[in-house]
Amino acid sequence: MRLLFTVFLLSTCLLLTAQVKPSLPVKTTVQPRVFDGKMILQRCSVAVKTDGITAVTFIELEFYNNRDTEIEGLYRFNLRKGQVVTDFQLELNGQYREGSIEERWKATNAYNTIVGKRIDPALLVKEYDNTYSLRIYPVPAMKSRKVTIALHEVLPIVANEKTYLLPFDNNDVTTAFSFRFEAIIQTAKPFFRSLPGSGAEFTAIPNGFLSTAEMHSVVLNKAVDVVLPLTATQILVTKPAASKFYFALQLHKELSSYYAISPKTVTVFWDASASSAKRDTKKEISFLKQYLLYHQTKTVTVIPFRHKPFDTVVYNINSKTIRQLEQYLTALTYEGATGIGRLNFATVSSTVTFLFSDGYNSFGKRMPTQGNTLLYALHSAPADSVYLKAVAGSGGAVVDLRRLTIDEAIEKTSQAERMLMAVESVNGKTIIESALPVKIDQPILIYGSMHVPTDTLRFYYGNNQLASNVEVIPLSTASTQVSSGIDRLKMLMRYREATTSNDWNDVLDFGLDERVVTQRTAFLVLERVEDYIRFNIAPPKDLEEECRRLNYVKKDTRMQRRAMDKQPTETNLNSVVELYNQRIKNWDASATLLQYKPGAKPVVVGPAPVRNEMQQQIGETSSVQTALQGHAAGISIERNNELSEVVVVGYSSAKKREMTGSVAYVQQRDVFQGYTNIGEVLAGRVAGMQVTGNSGVPGAIPDIRIRGAVSLGASAQPLYVIDGMPVKAETVFQSLNMNDIESITVLKDASATALYGSRAANGAIVIQLKKGKNYTHYYYRYRKYKMSEQEDVEYLQEMKSVALSEKIAMYQALKMEYGQSAAFHVDMAEHLFSCGFNSNALAALMTAMELVPNDFYMHRTAVFILERWKQYSEAEELLTDLLSVHAAELYLYRDLAWVYYQQQKYQQSVDLLYQGINVNFGSDEGRQAGLKAVLLNDMNAMIELHRAKLDLSAINPTLIKALSADLLIVAEDNERSRLNLQINEPGVQSMVLYGHPSKNGGFVATEKNSAYVYGSASGIETYTIKTASKGKYKVTVNYYAGRSYNSTSPSYIRLCVFRNFGKPDQSIQVETIAMDNQYGEIEIAAVGND
Repeated sequence: MRLLFTVFLLSTCLLLTAQVKPSLPVKTTVQPRVFDGKMILQRCSVAVKTDGITAVTFIELEFYNNRDTEIEGLYRFNLRKGQVVTDFQLELNGQYREGSIEERWKATNAYNTIVGKRIDPALLVKEYDNTYSLRIYPVPAMKSRKVTIALHEVLPIVANEKTYLLPFDNNDVTTAFSFRFEAIIQTAKPFFRSLPGSGAEFTAIPNGFLSTAEMHSVVLNKAVDVVLPLTATQILVTKPAASKFYFALQLHKELSSYYAISPKTVTVFWDASASSAKRDTKKEISFLKQYLLYHQTKTVTVIPFRHKPFDTVVYNINSKTIRQLEQYLTALTYEGATGIGRLNFATVSSTVTFLFSDGYNSFGKRMPTQGNTLLYALHSAPADSVYLKAVAGSGGAVVDLRRLTIDEAIEKTSQAERMLMAVESVNGKTIIESALPVKIDQPILIYGSMHVPTDTLRFYYGNNQLASNVEVIPLSTASTQVSSGIDRLKMLMRYREATTSNDWNDVLDFGLDERVVTQRTAFLVLERVEDYIRFNIAPPKDLEEECRRLNYVKKDTRMQRRAMDKQPTETNLNSVVELYNQRIKNWDASATLLQYKPGAKPVVVGPAPVRNEMQQQIGETSSVQTALQGHAAGISIERNNELSEVVVVGYSSAKKREMTGSVAYVQQRDVFQGYTNIGEVLAGRVAGMQVTGNSGVPGAIPDIRIRGAVSLGASAQPLYVIDGMPVKAETVFQSLNMNDIESITVLKDASATALYGSRAANGAIVIQLKKGKNYTHYYYRYRKYKMSEQEDVEYLQEMKSVALSEKIAMYQALKMEYGQSAAFHVDMAEHLFSCGFNSNALAALMTAMELVPNDFYMHRTAVFILERWKQYSEAEELLTDLLSVHAAELYLYRDLAWVYYQQQKYQQSVDLLYQGINVNFGSDEGRQAGLKAVLLNDMNAMIELHRAKLDLSAINPTLIKALSADLLIVAEDNERSRLNLQINEPGVQSMVLYGHPSKNGGFVATEKNSAYVYGSASGIETYTIKTASKGKYKVTVNYYAGRSYNSTSPSYIRLCVFRNFGKPDQSIQVETIAMDNQYGEIEIAAVGND
């Protein structure tokens, strides 16, 4: 039996062996890698040491990958505001390697390039605010990786307690959590408000307290939150360094926060702008008089200002001069704009300064020049209190005379807030790093470095120039405690300000210099020395010897980066040159194009012949003629008939007397109180109109039918238009104030459809508001019209009807009704200037700016008008301030350059245009190329005319090529709206349009590159003709930028006509055309070339 079984077994084995085929190599299945994989926090160890001022935290984290494939681990965590990541390490081969601080983009690039190659990188970055992310690659399957993170912070103080908080909010379940908290220089026992796990307590140790804990299976869903009660009034800690000691001194002062003052000299800045007319100046003057008498002040200096100071009066106070002061302030006229930013408090030497203003700054830069004077800002009307507080500064105050009696106001301004003004080293060997002055209502922190073991510090308390008391505090390194974190105090105190800088280079340099994580810097750990060399990364200490052996020294690219940042961005000018070359082709198809070479420098044969721009050689005549009105240099811009011919196609107008029964007109006097909506006003006044109430609910939209129902189910509601802009019915019936309406026009026939298309198939209700009624005594109709034949707005009719001697009085009277309209004051300014009242015209223009403070478009309107008035100094001041705030607005570079030019400041003009051409817009460069081409054209014309007077050593010579022309017309809207410039050349019926040059060589160019705006023109548009014919060139714009319901500033077009552009006999003529409520193809000028 046993034999038979053996035979059977052998037979079976032989049979199976015969049936098995030769096997192929087995293909193993590789699990795909996982990126951004969540890591499990397996172990966490936290060690904290505080010294009464700073805290240093050391965290060790072990992450575990519980997957069956390797992952790129990702872990996000939060820190408390003020905590700064100062160190990072990754465990490699059983030892920790320190991280290198690098530019974030470079560290990220290096990390992403290496990931996937089974080489160990780790990256720690700040994502936003206080959120950080940690990435490690690889984390092998079922294995773990370790890192360490170090934090520094200044312990915040709240209600006589210092607090420490380390957030844990990821709900990680750790197998082991260890904790150690050592608080030195701590007299009162700390306690926990929260802690992962439970049971930890503080025990006393020499000079402090200690808490330790070892816990298992802990859920990290609570912060480590420790309270350190304050008892000491003074803490002094030091830390030795190579040749000095870092020190930090924290004081808890019990001085009163305010102390009495009795000023003998006072300076008063008195706001006399238009908005200040609402102030209770009688109460303000009464306060000032009684304040001066109460303190027996000897001298008061009064500086009234509008858009800038316009007078200075000094009074030696006595019973007579106090009345003179009152009379002077009472007699001031309140008009014009507010230019608080033009005040200079640094020139004030008086004990106390008063600023009487509502704080609504409307002209130029925002903040004034600060000084050392104690400043109180007082107002007696609604005011911008936040702005006034910023102007008053940390030591000053805002006084609201509406809420205080005069006695209370005098009491408040007769005391100064006590501050620590300065700290002085007696032997001069202690360097103070703290920013001063500081308030004393919180503990004061003074820090720096001592270069001798002992010193004495003098503390000066007071306010600005007023010192109230001096305190002396000795310093000694022998009797103080050694700190662990105060050597980073300077960095910690600067961190928030430095990392919120608008200059990314500053943020980057701060992070690199201080070796901390910011939004521009990150910690990176690499495994191989080759990768540190490849990506130009600073090596860790354990690789420094190998790097020296390989002769690797990290290149410091900081200076190169800074230098590149300061250099003109010529590498981005290719798109500008491309558009400029297109202009050259249009100008002369056979002309040589620009052969642009970035970085090219001019060939200098000898010294550049630079002359004083205000001087001329003997026998040399000026090549610039400027004519702003009438006729000049062969150019005529006719103001009576042909200049103001306005041809409107589609959106046109007709006078009231030309209208037929198809239009119903309701004026303001017919719209009286008691009506709640326009449906009630129009009911029964318009033939054929049906007005049916809807539900009777306030704000409900009534059913209004002008022509009857069109069809079943179709809406029969008319189109609603406010100041030329179609709006929803809800806007009319739920948002419109009936008292704002000037007139209502109901269009019932085909004119409504011709004007607004199918939207007005059921008619149109056109509402004209009081604030938008300039040039609107006409009604829409499909026809041509001349603006010069239209009736003036009522206030202009009244102004023109009075004698010259009554103009100012009439303006003051009209202000009672129209004074809140910026357009009214602009119109008044234009009229008064035409009558020779230049100063009054300027005041009216400034008042318009006051009504729309900080409105960029209103500022440009003012610039247009000032330039036409030849008020170049005022225009230059305004543009300089605007450019300081809007450094990327290329329009302002061009505006200011031409203002310079018309003052014969040719070098400044060319330099500013070149500066504008080289503003770096980064990825948005293409959208700015068209406007830069305009600036390049202007610059080349100036160079062509004044080359002998200019220093061109800083300008790339491959950009210089002038396009001289008999005639150049430049049109632009103050709001940069689309104009669609069209020119009707003499004797030619067809129009010259963008993209369609004339047979005579005239062409229209736009600011924008058609590749970016799909061929639409916008902003600056120009017409150029190299050889102009005799006759009139009619200028038309296709304008659809009328004012909207919420508009505030008026719409203007500036028209600059250059005759013989870029030639020795060049002349410039500037006109401004008001465009409020204009829609359609409008002929705005007829330029003569005789």
